[in-house]
Amino acid sequence: MKPGTKKVSSYCVHCARLCGVVAYVQDGYLVKVEGDPESINNAGTLCPKGLAARQEVYHPDRLKYPLKRTRPKGSNDPGWVRITWDEALDTIAGKMREIKDRYGPESFFFQKGSTDGSSGVEWYAFYNRLANIYGTPNFGGTGHICCYSRSCPGLPLHLGTKGLGLSIDYDKTNCMLIVGHNILHTRPPVARKVLDAQRRGARLIVVDPMLSPTASKADDWLALRPGTDLALFLAMHNVIIKEGLYDVGFLRRWTNAPFLVRDNDGLFLRGDEPTYLAWDEKAGAPHAADPWFPPQVEPALEGSYTVEGTGCRPASMRWTTSRCYPPARLRGPI
Repeated sequence: MKPGTKKVSSYCVHCARLCGVVAYVQDGYLVKVEGDPESINNAGTLCPKGLAARQEVYHPDRLKYPLKRTRPKGSNDPGWVRITWDEALDTIAGKMREIKDRYGPESFFFQKGSTDGSSGVEWYAFYNRLANIYGTPNFGGTGHICCYSRSCPGLPLHLGTKGLGLSIDYDKTNCMLIVGHNILHTRPPVARKVLDAQRRGARLIVVDPMLSPTASKADDWLALRPGTDLALFLAMHNVIIKEGLYDVGFLRRWTNAPFLVRDNDGLFLRGDEPTYLAWDEKAGAPHAADPWFPPQVEPALEGSYTVEGTGCRPASMRWTTSRCYPPARLRGPI
C-alpha cells in the first residue's frame, strides 16, 4: 500500500452475517477490502461478494441520488432527471397525503425490503411507526427463501435459536450433517467453524449430488441422485424409529407424535372442542393435548385404540406405514 493509506474497520452489508472487514482508503477512495482477522464473526474470511465491495461502490450505474421520470410509463426513454432529496421527499409525502384524503388510510400499503446486512435494523422501528401514524394496518415485508425452512421453524425447535454461527456449539459437537449447502462459498464464517470442529475430530457428512468444495472436505459424501432427497430422509427416519434411537420423553412432551390419527382417513382425531387428542396410558383413556400434557398424563407413542367408535393410532405409529414411503418415481438406488 502507498504511504498515507488508511485502514478503516467496518462490516460487510451483503448478507445478514455482518462479517468484519478492513477497508483501505487512499485520498478519499476505497482501494481494497479484506476480511478482518479480529472479527468474531468471520476471523478474516470473506466471500466473493464482500471482496467485490469496491466494484459496487464505484459501479458506473450505481444510483447515488433521486431520479424523477419525466415521460409516461411505457415510453422507450423514461426521461429520468436528477432531483434534490427535498423534492423527492415532498413528492412522496404529497402523494401519500393525496391517497389518504381520497381513498382513506387503509388504502395504502407499506412494504419494506429485507434487512439483509443493511442498516434496516436501525430504521425498521421508525418505518413501523410511520405506518401507525398514517393510520394503516397494511404493513408487510420480504424475507429470503433460504431462511424460512432453516431459521424460522427448524433451528429454533431443535437448537432453541435461529442463528447458524455463534449460537451452535461447534466446539462440542461430534457430528455435522450439511445438506445441499456449499458453505465454503456461501457461508465462509460458518465453514471456518465447521472445519475447525472437523480438525478437532468431529465427523463431517455432506449430502449433495455434486462434489462441491464443501463436499470435497467431507468425511462422508452422500452423492444422492437428484430428486431422491425425500427417500434418503425417510430412510433415516425409518432407522431411527426401528432401532429406537429417538428421545421418547422429548417426543411425548414437545412434538405431535402422541396425537391420535384416525385409521379411516389419516386425519388427526379431535375432541368436542377443536383440540387434538392423545391416549393416556395411565388412565387408559384419551386426553386433550392443549398443547402440553399435565405431569400425571403419560401419552402413548404405540398401540391401536378406539375412541367413540373410531379406530386410531398415535402419529408416531404411522411413520413406518406405507403412506410414509416415497412414491414410485422416487424409488431406486440413491
